[in-house]
Amino acid sequence: MLKVDELSVQYGQVVAVRKLSFELGTGEAVAILGTNGAGKTSAVESIVGLLHKSGGSVIYGGTDITGQPASTIVRHGIALVPQLRELFFDFTVDETLLAARAACRGRTPVESDEIYALFPRLAERRRSQAGNLSGGEQQMLAIGRALVTRPSLLVLDELSAGLAQGIVTSVIASLKKIRVSGLSLVVVEQNLEIAAALAERCIVMSVGEAVWRGPVHEAIGSETIRDAFFH
Repeated sequence: MLKVDELSVQYGQVVAVRKLSFELGTGEAVAILGTNGAGKTSAVESIVGLLHKSGGSVIYGGTDITGQPASTIVRHGIALVPQLRELFFDFTVDETLLAARAACRGRTPVESDEIYALFPRLAERRRSQAGNLSGGEQQMLAIGRALVTRPSLLVLDELSAGLAQGIVTSVIASLKKIRVSGLSLVVVEQNLEIAAALAERCIVMSVGEAVWRGPVHEAIGSETIRDAFFH
Protein backbone atom coordinates (compact mmCIF):
# COMPACT_ATOMS: atom_id res chain seq x y z
CA MET A 1 0.00 0.00 0.00
CA LEU A 2 2.66 2.52 1.05
CA LYS A 3 6.30 2.66 0.01
CA VAL A 4 8.55 5.37 1.44
CA ASP A 5 11.97 5.38 -0.23
CA GLU A 6 14.89 7.42 1.16
CA LEU A 7 12.62 10.24 2.29
CA SER A 8 14.51 13.34 3.42
CA VAL A 9 13.25 16.59 4.94
CA GLN A 10 15.38 19.68 5.45
CA TYR A 11 14.79 23.07 7.09
CA GLY A 12 17.42 25.35 5.62
CA GLN A 13 20.71 23.70 6.55
CA VAL A 14 19.11 21.50 9.22
CA VAL A 15 18.29 17.93 8.18
CA ALA A 16 15.18 16.77 10.06
CA VAL A 17 14.77 13.40 8.29
CA ARG A 18 17.56 11.58 6.49
CA LYS A 19 16.79 8.85 3.92
CA LEU A 20 13.92 7.16 5.75
CA SER A 21 12.60 4.03 4.00
CA PHE A 22 9.81 1.62 4.91
CA GLU A 23 6.86 -0.22 3.41
CA LEU A 24 3.37 -0.85 4.74
CA GLY A 25 0.84 -3.37 3.49
CA THR A 26 -2.95 -3.24 3.55
CA GLY A 27 -4.25 -3.74 7.08
CA GLU A 28 -0.79 -3.44 8.64
CA ALA A 29 0.31 -1.01 11.34
CA VAL A 30 3.77 0.41 11.93
CA ALA A 31 4.89 2.66 14.77
CA ILE A 32 7.49 5.38 14.32
CA LEU A 33 9.11 5.84 17.70
CA GLY A 34 11.56 8.23 19.28
CA THR A 35 11.94 11.16 21.63
CA ASN A 36 11.17 14.80 20.85
CA GLY A 37 13.33 16.04 17.99
CA ALA A 38 13.84 12.58 16.50
CA GLY A 39 12.18 13.63 13.22
CA LYS A 40 8.97 11.61 13.60
CA THR A 41 6.48 14.41 12.95
CA SER A 42 8.54 15.86 10.10
CA ALA A 43 8.55 12.43 8.46
CA VAL A 44 4.79 11.87 8.56
CA GLU A 45 3.89 15.47 7.70
CA SER A 46 6.11 15.11 4.64
CA ILE A 47 4.45 11.82 3.67
CA VAL A 48 0.98 13.41 3.75
CA GLY A 49 2.09 16.48 1.79
CA LEU A 50 2.25 19.11 4.53
CA LEU A 51 6.04 19.49 4.32
CA HIS A 52 8.31 19.75 1.31
CA LYS A 53 10.44 16.69 0.66
CA SER A 54 14.09 17.46 -0.01
CA GLY A 55 14.70 13.97 -1.31
CA GLY A 56 13.24 10.51 -1.81
CA SER A 57 9.81 9.36 -2.92
CA VAL A 58 6.44 8.23 -1.59
CA ILE A 59 4.35 5.69 -3.50
CA TYR A 60 0.80 4.98 -2.36
CA GLY A 61 -1.37 2.32 -3.95
CA GLY A 62 0.99 2.25 -6.93
CA THR A 63 0.73 6.04 -7.48
CA ASP A 64 3.67 8.38 -7.00
CA ILE A 65 2.38 11.04 -4.58
CA THR A 66 5.80 12.54 -3.79
CA GLY A 67 5.07 16.04 -5.07
CA GLN A 68 1.33 16.17 -4.43
CA PRO A 69 -0.20 18.61 -1.90
CA ALA A 70 -2.06 17.43 1.19
CA SER A 71 -5.45 18.32 -0.33
CA THR A 72 -4.82 15.85 -3.16
CA ILE A 73 -3.19 13.15 -1.02
CA VAL A 74 -6.21 12.94 1.29
CA ARG A 75 -8.36 12.02 -1.72
CA HIS A 76 -6.10 9.03 -2.32
CA GLY A 77 -7.17 7.70 1.08
CA ILE A 78 -4.51 8.96 3.52
CA ALA A 79 -5.69 10.92 6.56
CA LEU A 80 -3.58 12.55 9.28
CA VAL A 81 -4.58 13.13 12.88
CA PRO A 82 -2.08 15.89 13.76
CA GLN A 83 -0.28 16.11 17.07
CA LEU A 84 -1.96 19.40 18.01
CA ARG A 85 -5.36 18.24 16.62
CA GLU A 86 -5.81 21.58 14.82
CA LEU A 87 -9.56 21.86 15.31
CA PHE A 88 -11.64 24.96 14.61
CA PHE A 89 -12.63 25.79 18.17
CA ASP A 90 -15.75 27.77 17.12
CA PHE A 91 -17.16 24.80 15.19
CA THR A 92 -19.48 22.40 16.97
CA VAL A 93 -18.77 18.66 16.86
CA ASP A 94 -21.51 18.29 14.21
CA GLU A 95 -20.07 21.12 12.12
CA THR A 96 -16.53 19.72 12.34
CA LEU A 97 -17.62 16.34 10.99
CA LEU A 98 -19.73 17.92 8.25
CA ALA A 99 -16.86 20.18 7.17
CA ALA A 100 -14.57 17.16 6.85
CA ARG A 101 -16.73 15.84 4.00
CA ALA A 102 -15.32 18.55 1.74
CA ALA A 103 -11.88 16.89 1.91
CA CYS A 104 -12.97 13.67 0.23
CA ARG A 105 -14.14 14.68 -3.22
CA GLY A 106 -14.39 11.56 -5.33
CA ARG A 107 -14.78 9.36 -2.25
CA THR A 108 -17.91 8.50 -0.30
CA PRO A 109 -17.63 10.10 3.14
CA VAL A 110 -18.40 8.25 6.35
CA GLU A 111 -21.64 9.49 7.90
CA SER A 112 -21.52 11.32 11.21
CA ASP A 113 -23.71 8.67 12.84
CA GLU A 114 -20.98 6.08 12.23
CA ILE A 115 -18.46 8.33 13.99
CA TYR A 116 -20.87 8.78 16.88
CA ALA A 117 -21.32 5.02 17.15
CA LEU A 118 -17.55 4.67 17.41
CA PHE A 119 -17.21 7.54 19.91
CA PRO A 120 -20.50 7.76 21.90
CA ARG A 121 -19.12 10.64 23.97
CA LEU A 122 -19.04 12.78 20.83
CA ALA A 123 -22.72 12.05 20.23
CA GLU A 124 -23.47 13.47 23.66
CA ARG A 125 -21.46 16.59 22.84
CA ARG A 126 -22.47 17.00 19.19
CA ARG A 127 -23.77 20.56 19.67
CA SER A 128 -20.81 21.70 21.78
CA GLN A 129 -18.05 23.80 20.30
CA ALA A 130 -14.73 22.03 19.85
CA GLY A 131 -13.04 24.61 22.09
CA ASN A 132 -15.28 23.57 24.99
CA LEU A 133 -14.41 19.87 24.78
CA SER A 134 -11.98 18.10 27.09
CA GLY A 135 -8.61 17.03 25.71
CA GLY A 136 -9.82 13.47 25.28
CA GLU A 137 -12.98 14.59 23.50
CA GLN A 138 -10.94 16.79 21.19
CA GLN A 139 -8.74 13.82 20.31
CA MET A 140 -11.81 11.72 19.54
CA LEU A 141 -13.11 14.53 17.34
CA ALA A 142 -9.79 14.87 15.51
CA ILE A 143 -9.82 11.12 14.79
CA GLY A 144 -13.47 11.23 13.79
CA ARG A 145 -12.80 14.12 11.41
CA ALA A 146 -10.07 12.07 9.74
CA LEU A 147 -12.28 8.98 9.51
CA VAL A 148 -15.03 10.95 7.73
CA THR A 149 -12.77 10.97 4.66
CA ARG A 150 -12.91 7.14 4.64
CA PRO A 151 -9.15 6.61 4.65
CA SER A 152 -7.45 3.34 3.95
CA LEU A 153 -4.37 4.67 5.80
CA LEU A 154 -4.68 6.62 9.03
CA VAL A 155 -1.62 8.47 10.37
CA LEU A 156 -1.76 9.19 14.12
CA ASP A 157 0.76 11.72 15.41
CA GLU A 158 1.27 11.46 19.20
CA LEU A 159 -2.13 9.97 20.00
CA SER A 160 -1.43 9.92 23.75
CA ALA A 161 0.01 13.43 24.14
CA GLY A 162 -1.46 15.15 27.19
CA LEU A 163 -4.20 12.58 27.76
CA ALA A 164 -5.03 10.48 30.82
CA GLN A 165 -4.36 6.76 30.47
CA GLY A 166 -8.07 5.88 30.70
CA ILE A 167 -8.90 8.12 27.74
CA VAL A 168 -6.03 6.70 25.69
CA THR A 169 -7.21 3.15 26.43
CA SER A 170 -10.73 4.03 25.27
CA VAL A 171 -9.47 5.62 22.04
CA ILE A 172 -7.23 2.63 21.31
CA ALA A 173 -10.19 0.27 21.78
CA SER A 174 -12.18 2.27 19.21
CA LEU A 175 -9.29 2.21 16.73
CA LYS A 176 -8.97 -1.55 17.10
CA LYS A 177 -12.63 -1.91 16.12
CA ILE A 178 -12.15 -0.09 12.82
CA ARG A 179 -8.91 -1.92 12.00
CA VAL A 180 -11.04 -5.00 11.37
CA SER A 181 -12.14 -3.32 8.13
CA GLY A 182 -8.55 -3.40 6.82
CA LEU A 183 -7.51 0.10 7.86
CA SER A 184 -3.73 0.56 7.89
CA LEU A 185 -2.00 2.69 10.53
CA VAL A 186 1.17 4.70 10.91
CA VAL A 187 1.48 5.52 14.62
CA VAL A 188 3.91 8.20 15.80
CA GLU A 189 4.63 7.74 19.50
CA GLN A 190 7.08 8.24 22.33
CA ASN A 191 5.37 5.61 24.47
CA LEU A 192 6.37 2.05 23.61
CA GLU A 193 3.42 0.42 25.37
CA ILE A 194 0.85 2.54 23.53
CA ALA A 195 2.58 1.82 20.23
CA ALA A 196 2.45 -1.90 21.01
CA ALA A 197 -1.31 -1.70 21.55
CA LEU A 198 -1.81 -0.60 17.94
CA ALA A 199 1.20 -1.68 15.85
CA GLU A 200 2.98 -4.94 15.16
CA ARG A 201 6.34 -3.52 14.16
CA CYS A 202 8.23 -0.31 14.68
CA ILE A 203 10.93 2.01 13.43
CA VAL A 204 12.97 3.80 16.08
CA MET A 205 14.26 7.20 14.97
CA SER A 206 17.02 9.32 16.47
CA VAL A 207 18.23 12.67 15.15
CA GLY A 208 16.33 12.20 11.89
CA GLU A 209 17.51 8.67 11.09
CA ALA A 210 16.04 5.19 11.49
CA VAL A 211 18.33 3.45 13.97
CA TRP A 212 16.37 0.26 14.74
CA ARG A 213 13.58 -1.76 13.12
CA GLY A 214 11.70 -4.80 14.26
CA PRO A 215 8.67 -6.13 16.16
CA VAL A 216 7.36 -3.72 18.80
CA HIS A 217 7.49 -6.43 21.47
CA GLU A 218 11.24 -6.77 20.89
CA ALA A 219 11.72 -3.03 21.39
CA ILE A 220 9.69 -3.19 24.62
CA GLY A 221 11.78 -6.09 25.88
CA SER A 222 15.13 -4.51 25.04
CA GLU A 223 16.73 -2.53 27.85
CA THR A 224 19.36 -1.37 25.35
CA ILE A 225 16.73 0.31 23.14
CA ARG A 226 14.89 1.80 26.10
CA ASP A 227 18.07 3.19 27.65
CA ALA A 228 19.44 4.53 24.37
CA PHE A 229 16.34 6.15 22.89
CA PHE A 230 13.59 6.55 25.49
CA HIS A 231 15.29 7.92 28.62
